[in-house]
Amino acid sequence: MPVIQYQLVTARDEWGTIIAFEIRNSAGQQQGIDSWRAQAIAESIAEILASGQPKRSLAKDAPIVLDEHLGAHISLVIKAVEPLKRYERTHQVAQGIARMSREEAMYWYAHSMDKGGLPALRTLLAP
Repeated sequence: MPVIQYQLVTARDEWGTIIAFEIRNSAGQQQGIDSWRAQAIAESIAEILASGQPKRSLAKDAPIVLDEHLGAHISLVIKAVEPLKRYERTHQVAQGIARMSREEAMYWYAHSMDKGGLPALRTLLAP
């Protein structure tokens, strides 16, 4: 089974604030999030990156190459918060996912493909 590689790209405004995230994988899939949602999840994305080996950071503007586990973990955050309408709940869900173990994040990433997977995850993390 081929290993999927991911690439995380950030966009910043003129003040250096992150305004968008886009994650792409070697299978040709991509997801993005912008506006206030990107700001709400930036801390959680940084936490996930810091947990990786070797350590990665959002400090650079260059695309960040991620292994399968980190890429799926970040992709799960983006997928989970995309439809949310409130900043507080968006931040809460993102923090909950960022604090998941690698195994737990992969479990929920697999279930995110099911119709009820993401709603169940959101309810678990931010009822």
